[in-house]
Amino acid sequence: MLRPGLLRSVATSTGRRVIGAAVAAAAGAIVASIVTLNGVASTSANSHLYQLSPGNGATVVAGSATTFTWHSGFSNAAAVSYLTVYLAGPDGTVRTQFNCAPSWTPSCPTVWTSPPLAAGEYSWRLRYLHQGYEQWSDTWTMSAVAAPPAPAPPAQPTPSVPITSNPASPPAAPVTTQPPPPAPTSSSDRPPTIRVLTSTGRVNRPVRLWFRLRADSGRARVLIVIRDRGRPIGRLSTQLVVADGRDRFVTWRTRRAGTFAYCANALDAGGLMSLRSCSRVVVHP
Repeated sequence: MLRPGLLRSVATSTGRRVIGAAVAAAAGAIVASIVTLNGVASTSANSHLYQLSPGNGATVVAGSATTFTWHSGFSNAAAVSYLTVYLAGPDGTVRTQFNCAPSWTPSCPTVWTSPPLAAGEYSWRLRYLHQGYEQWSDTWTMSAVAAPPAPAPPAQPTPSVPITSNPASPPAAPVTTQPPPPAPTSSSDRPPTIRVLTSTGRVNRPVRLWFRLRADSGRARVLIVIRDRGRPIGRLSTQLVVADGRDRFVTWRTRRAGTFAYCANALDAGGLMSLRSCSRVVVHP
């Protein structure tokens, strides 16, 4: 016969094993489940930042703009954070950066429309950055192919008309048809262009970063990143400015002397993004 104390010890040990098994099973179910946010299932390792469309391995139409969407669940009420879209393709990599306003709720944009894409293979991913903390999404791929030509309409049968001869009637003059005038070409689908120029300045004084900007719409934003040996040390973003091909500048202040690289993209009001242009800025002591 078991003593009362020994019986209580056995019961306690058995209960702990049962509770431990239940907790392990629940944890396994949570790990095996797919994270779902806002009704969208995410298979990415990062449940706060992942792509939605175009889908991984999708095919889009070359020569036309493509809309990219994603989920961003980051929120930060202390300072501005940044979300960057990286799109790599036959013409290089286009980087588009958005500012995320300080907020207790997610404030980063979740949609971007690219300029017309050339035919070829592409990959894209997302990066969230806040004061040294960064998170990357998975890398998705897609293909841009030319749209197939529209099928020709079926030929319509020509009704037969009886021909009557009238000797008194003069011969009919030949009928000539003029080709229709060519359709006017529209330049509103062309992305803006920007060329950054070598610039100089001094520490602790406004340094002028010069650029030359053109856009068919006449105005565009300028997004600038200054780097020191590949590491970003400054970011600037303008409002819509006049894009008439004249030399213009924005000012940047630094306490560091040296030669730095700075690159810029232009973004017009229609969402068309230019190719990136890079040069250098020399800051004297």
